[in-house]
Amino acid sequence: METTMHSTIELDERDEQIKARRAAGVLRRIKPGVGDWVVFADGVERRVSHVWDWPADAEGPAIYSIQTSDGGSWHMGEDGAVSFSGSLHAGVPGETFSDAGELRLGGVWFFHHDYWTAGGGVDTQVDFWVWRCSLPANR
Repeated sequence: METTMHSTIELDERDEQIKARRAAGVLRRIKPGVGDWVVFADGVERRVSHVWDWPADAEGPAIYSIQTSDGGSWHMGEDGAVSFSGSLHAGVPGETFSDAGELRLGGVWFFHHDYWTAGGGVDTQVDFWVWRCSLPANR
């Protein structure tokens, strides 16, 4: 289901420290975020790939919509910020999500020793929150 970079770089002690610090940020979330898991009403399981969370303004209503994906690449940055590269399904209203009260490992990558260079990614897995959606998955 998930696509990885298939890095040949092994995580060392310094990378493990980076991973632990960033993974702690993921666990501080109180609503769905990129990388989290979603279990839809029809049993389909996907990962969150983008969250649209725009407040209402004079020109329109607030938008809280969550897009999911069947696979791709999740980059784990500072403070639990995760970005996604890959294709996305149409958004689902964020109000249809509820906390499942569980964690599940998900694949991520970040740059070895936080040094940004081509081919310098390290693949790993960290815990992400699981959410339930009251709607079936979009196709």
